[in-house]
Amino acid sequence: MHWPLHIGQQMMPQNCRQKNEKSLEVVLNAPSIHTVIFSFFGNYTSTKLGFAAGLNHVDFATFKLSRSGHDASSENKVYLFYLGLENAVRLLEQKGKSIIIVIDIPELPFFPRDCIKRSTLFRSDEACKLQKSIALEVQKDLREILNRLVTAHPKVRLYDSFNLLCDKDICNFENDKMLFYRDSDHLSLRGSTFFAKDFLKWLANFRMKCNFE
Repeated sequence: MHWPLHIGQQMMPQNCRQKNEKSLEVVLNAPSIHTVIFSFFGNYTSTKLGFAAGLNHVDFATFKLSRSGHDASSENKVYLFYLGLENAVRLLEQKGKSIIIVIDIPELPFFPRDCIKRSTLFRSDEACKLQKSIALEVQKDLREILNRLVTAHPKVRLYDSFNLLCDKDICNFENDKMLFYRDSDHLSLRGSTFFAKDFLKWLANFRMKCNFE
């Protein structure tokens, strides 16, 4: 059973793969679970790892992706990530589960708290702005993987947080003096609440559409 991978000792416990496979087994065999939501940091495959200010100290080059019962040391990370995710989705759909994948929030190349500290003097500081085009480029590998996945599994639905946190040109870390982020790649409590309200509204529409279908 191939699950989305085991990723490096520095960030994941040694028995991560076993825990993931056990979790998948539980979900597969639970008739009461109808919808499965995937939410994960997908940029392990990206060439722009370490873009987020809080991840600059992490040496992602040493992280290895692997899958059960197979020596994948020579295989492409993008391929491995897709393979693990696609296998999990396929197994779940065979059990009649609906799949939703949450595309990760934009990573920030700065810390919001630093921007707040200097905001009174440098309100238009360009160092505290993230162009949407750059944020999308950072997630290029992830989005290509997910587009390929949806092509193979048309019933999979994607929730894109960029539509919530980014306008036409800029991805925002605050709105009306409310911080969305607690650091460079995690939402704050208020940001999580803001995110959850939008996601639940989107989810209600998704369920309504499924009922009509």
